[in-house]
Amino acid sequence: AGDEITRQGRNIFINGAHVGFARSRTPDGTTLEAIEPGVIPADRFYVQGTHEMSFDSRYRINGLVRRDQIIGKATVIF
Repeated sequence: AGDEITRQGRNIFINGAHVGFARSRTPDGTTLEAIEPGVIPADRFYVQGTHEMSFDSRYRINGLVRRDQIIGKATVIF
């Protein structure tokens, strides 16, 4: 909570650090809107995958994840 999301074009920043690029379309051509800039409120999380094609918080349709939506912890297995 309290971290600031900003954008420069489709580049996404958290507290001024570049964290990723939001694509403008899916592989099938569907338009994607980047997340809105703002301050992350309490009990919300910005979640981003490590792969450039991850469909995550960079996109407005997903946005920030509520605490009650988190059901486990991801662990790298390879």
